[in-house]
Amino acid sequence: WAIGCLVSDDIIIGGTSKRLERYTQSGGASQRSVGTQDNIRGLFVDDSNRIWVANSNGHIQEFTSTGGTGITLNEENDILNPRDISVTDGTMFVTGWSASKVTIYDTFGNKLGVFGAVGTNDGQFSTIYGVASLERENGDIVVFVSDADEIQEFIPSSN
Repeated sequence: WAIGCLVSDDIIIGGTSKRLERYTQSGGASQRSVGTQDNIRGLFVDDSNRIWVANSNGHIQEFTSTGGTGITLNEENDILNPRDISVTDGTMFVTGWSASKVTIYDTFGNKLGVFGAVGTNDGQFSTIYGVASLERENGDIVVFVSDADEIQEFIPSSN
């Protein structure tokens, strides 16, 4: 299961139901399907209310909050079995189910870089479970990656 929050405070939930559902804050009784997916592994809602989904068919897909579709990233974009996704300031961070790395894209699908490797030292991972990112007041984007037993912090421009 994955969950995200729209700017309107509505909640988007996705999971094994193979669809995204939107719930309002008025008791959660109102819902509607926002998009259709394979099993959803990761979900992120950016500041523009675009919904980014990592799914089990090996794709990253973009949806609008009303169900429209945008770009799709797949193996042609070096997306192999995505597990989680985070987007900050137009930069997308994607983790793979079997890859011990984080691949960086812009929101048009252009690959910007990769960091991480297999191992147990700093900057290395055995199994990545999740990724989160944020922009600090000084403009640095910080990426947090959860591994089997720790969370590592990166500033991609300097790591």
